[in-house]
Amino acid sequence: MGKEEFDYNKKLSDIKYSSQQQCSTLNYRPEMVVSDECSNAQIQLFQNRIGILRWTVQLERIDIAYELSILSRCLDQPRTEHLVQALHIFNYFDQHKNNELAFDLA
Repeated sequence: MGKEEFDYNKKLSDIKYSSQQQCSTLNYRPEMVVSDECSNAQIQLFQNRIGILRWTVQLERIDIAYELSILSRCLDQPRTEHLVQALHIFNYFDQHKNNELAFDLA
């Protein structure tokens, strides 16, 4: 960790905050992120959130499958930016709770 304690709640509540590159872009490379390493508690939080997201994808939310697969590459050594990206997916759920996916069966 750096000199300042990482506060992901502050980053997520700041309307002007935007990570340098969202995990939903095709050229996002999680292995190239240079933010601070997560503490043990943050690693556990990240792994817990990824597990919840995997379960959610299996049940109904296939719209996040790509982003989840990208973030799952970092399960053993996540960095703070990976944690923020995972938490952004939960914010996405809050913003799109009434959306539905429609498939053409033809």
